[in-house]
Amino acid sequence: MLPILKSGYMPRLSNELLSSIFDSTVSGLSTMPSVNIHETDDAYSIELAAPGFNKADFKVSLEHDTLVISGEHKQEERKFLRPLRQEYRYASFSRSFSLPDDVEASAISASYTNGILSLSLPKREESKRSASRLIDIA
Repeated sequence: MLPILKSGYMPRLSNELLSSIFDSTVSGLSTMPSVNIHETDDAYSIELAAPGFNKADFKVSLEHDTLVISGEHKQEERKFLRPLRQEYRYASFSRSFSLPDDVEASAISASYTNGILSLSLPKREESKRSASRLIDIA
């Protein structure tokens, strides 16, 4: 048997309910971009997810054997708008990665496309894995 809903039983949207939904604070959001790191026989690659940034917002530097990727997304001033609610986070970040000994530091390159900062870290020629081969037993 289905329950019968009486008139006035269903909660109604009111200013209080809407206010409690839309005025809740957003917590736990991380401003640290996520990173994927891959290795091939010839290189390492780092992909950093940073949508909404521009190339000029990033700084990539090499400090001894540490790769430092930092970024700052600055808020555009809009003097003609009066914000009623603003949840965009404009913060800076910095991520550091210790480089393996086999990275050719002088050949590191970076590009930024569709919200992904991609870095290629080629391996030194002498450290690249050679192709598998069968060794004859004498």
